[in-house]
Amino acid sequence: MRHLTIFLILIIGAASVFGVFAPRGYAWNRFWAHPNGAAFAGPDNKVTSVQLVVQSEMPRVTDWVLLDPSLSPAAPNMGDPVTFHVTLATLSTNQPYPQSVTVLAQIDSSIVGGGTIDYPGPTGNSIDLYSTPPWTATLGAHTVTWKVTSGSQDPNTGNNQVSLTFFVGQVSQQFDFTLSVSPFERTVVGSGVVTYTVNVNRISGTSQTVTLSLVGEPSGVTGTFSKGSAKPTFSSSLTLTVASSTSAGTYTLVVIGSGGGMTRSATLTLSVIQQPDFNLQASPSSITTSQGQFVSFFIEVIGIQNFNSPVYLSVSGLPQGSKGLFSVNSGTPDYVSILTLDLPGDVQTGLFTLMIKAQGGGLTRTTQVSLVIPAFHTQTLTQTQTLTQTHTEIQTQTPTATETRTSTYTQTQTETRTETSYALEDLVAIVQKNSLIIIGALVLIVILLVIFLETLISHPRSPSSRQQSSTST
Repeated sequence: MRHLTIFLILIIGAASVFGVFAPRGYAWNRFWAHPNGAAFAGPDNKVTSVQLVVQSEMPRVTDWVLLDPSLSPAAPNMGDPVTFHVTLATLSTNQPYPQSVTVLAQIDSSIVGGGTIDYPGPTGNSIDLYSTPPWTATLGAHTVTWKVTSGSQDPNTGNNQVSLTFFVGQVSQQFDFTLSVSPFERTVVGSGVVTYTVNVNRISGTSQTVTLSLVGEPSGVTGTFSKGSAKPTFSSSLTLTVASSTSAGTYTLVVIGSGGGMTRSATLTLSVIQQPDFNLQASPSSITTSQGQFVSFFIEVIGIQNFNSPVYLSVSGLPQGSKGLFSVNSGTPDYVSILTLDLPGDVQTGLFTLMIKAQGGGLTRTTQVSLVIPAFHTQTLTQTQTLTQTHTEIQTQTPTATETRTSTYTQTQTETRTETSYALEDLVAIVQKNSLIIIGALVLIVILLVIFLETLISHPRSPSSRQQSSTST
């Protein structure tokens, strides 16, 4: 068997040296061989043709994949150190191992870990990547993203990135809250309504119901909350109603919030400025009299906070048929006026409430007094007794003449008795008006009676003293 020797390598090499083949492309080439193996023998050479294709260098291709992102701890609280994890693997490649690849981890667009690593292979092998140093957790929702950023050309970039969203909560602590009031101070002139805002804010723990209360209100001031209790965080309006009777001054009040075993407080200031005013007083408070009399009440008008307007007096509720007259009808406080009532004999009787009114400076003040006029019932009894005596005397002087004398004596005696009594309803009115005096008198009588009985019981008379008394008799 004859051997055919082909000097293919030499011919290709020579062709490359002399530029027969382009760096990329193809060419047809002819090759010779001699049956006896002689190189370049001549006419007996055998000739054949082959095609040689020359290509550029093939691209380096690796399909990277990221899997199973996680974090530790799985449910971090604010301030915890957190480490992130991901799994890296290859699905295919045309390059030998190991291969270099860069993987980064980001949270909210900030890099928190990763770098360039050497993947050892083989294809399909999984390796675990961890972020360093640990990330310090901040409150709220976050997303961590792992991404392959460099390495061999990847034909499938859809699996080069993976993300995980998580939430960082508060550290579990005891419930606590803050309490504040704004504004700190309010001012009222005379009377009126002012409001404050009470803010209750949760600072830790699970929110619990907080109940609000107010202490330190002066007389005449009442406070109400728009929201008396709720779970923080919340706001409530505190309304203070200041009556005209509230004394002028600066008062410190305290708002207290209690809930969840905690108590917090905040102070506020209320300044009350007394506006110019006046008081009206009348004495005595009640008078009991009878028809046909004059009675008087003393009226005082007292100014407050330099009140300097004229004040006019009037009275209403007088009994029918009576007249009332002020000694001073008007004036600038302070002043005193005497109200004199003229009660004629036929004035209306009964119990009357007199309303005394004082007006001035846009203000009106009133006071009341009582007037009792009992009704009298008079009964006149007249008894008349008439006594008549007749005396007849006959004298005869002559036989023919007779003298007759008659004398008559008449005496009339008239007795008149007048009885006066109070009507029952008037007696009831008198008792009602003087009930305290009557009760006091009854109590005094009872006390004296008890003392007398105790004296008899504690000092009994002996038989000998009774016998001596009898002998003396």
